[in-house]
Amino acid sequence: MTKEEFLSWTKSSSATMLQTASSSEIAQTQNALQQMHSAIIPISLTDFYKNIAGGILLGDAQIFGLAEIKREKTGTYYIPSILQVNRDFSGFSNMRGKTIFGRNGLFWFAFDAFGKCFMLSNITLAPMRQYDDIFKAMSDCLAVGKI
Repeated sequence: MTKEEFLSWTKSSSATMLQTASSSEIAQTQNALQQMHSAIIPISLTDFYKNIAGGILLGDAQIFGLAEIKREKTGTYYIPSILQVNRDFSGFSNMRGKTIFGRNGLFWFAFDAFGKCFMLSNITLAPMRQYDDIFKAMSDCLAVGKI
């Protein structure tokens, strides 16, 4: 899936695109991820965060941003940043070298240092599917939020 196809799909799905991130926010996040032994954000996603959206919300699915997101639905709650999520999961051995970047009601989504993306089980974090294309992984993540 191309970036343009993904953007067209998100617009037609009424996804909420969040404020873009600055170069310094991206660099700080990259450094923190590296210190946690997580994968750094791939170029295609850093470009996305910087030039298109700092995260995406669609129903209960989200592509995490670099900052915590305040959301008000039936009360106020917060969607964690990509760093907060990965700090919580950094102690799990099968997450070493991976970074979670999205979630929906059924799965977590992560990438590794080689740019491969994975759909992970919500319960065991075991890979359920592998992607070579981050935009396809992001669309699969958000598709559940559209239901």
